Amino acid sequence: MAEGFGSYYNSFIKQQHGKPVTELEKWTREQQLPLEISVKTTAGWQKITGLTTIGPLTTREIVVPLAMETVLQPFTEIKLTSGFMFWEIDYAAIDYSDNRSFTVQQLSPVAAVDETGKNVLDKLVSADENYLEQPLPGTVTTISYHYKPAPDGKMQTYILHTRGYYEHVRNFEGGPKLAFLEQFKKPGGFPKFSIEMYKKVRSTNLETLAVK
Repeated sequence: MAEGFGSYYNSFIKQQHGKPVTELEKWTREQQLPLEISVKTTAGWQKITGLTTIGPLTTREIVVPLAMETVLQPFTEIKLTSGFMFWEIDYAAIDYSDNRSFTVQQLSPVAAVDETGKNVLDKLVSADENYLEQPLPGTVTTISYHYKPAPDGKMQTYILHTRGYYEHVRNFEGGPKLAFLEQFKKPGGFPKFSIEMYKKVRSTNLETLAVK
């Protein structure tokens, strides 16, 4: 889709910056980009939440809280729904164990050193408009914390809490393909296009195997 904008792509991205978040979120839902989690009750399917795409999710584990008190009826099935081949899931489980007491310790970084050896902590220490920019591939920032090890017999879990955004660097050529892009304005356009691309690739692969 992005390539269909041609040299107009960067201008399109700038336009998106000015759009309300509610409008952008509505489009992602209509295109079935989020992974929707639902439970089946005696009253039918009940949506619990929707997980939005947050960058590469390979090797990541995601926990979805399921508040039993909010499910009006006993459920027997859980359904994961998204656009065609938008998500790949290799493991799913549910934990019925009782909640255990735990403590939360919030840690702020004590140092943040980039690939040149410069300390850029001032750009990461608080949520403000002072962003750490990493415009070039290979840019690295190593963040350090001071922490207290867990007592014997206890276990620690580390959760990195960050905020910010990234932009794809694209330098497409040519004019925008308006007829092609028009389909993505319609609800369900993205998953429909995904199916078409899958069939095209599958057909090509089968033809290649037949030749061999």
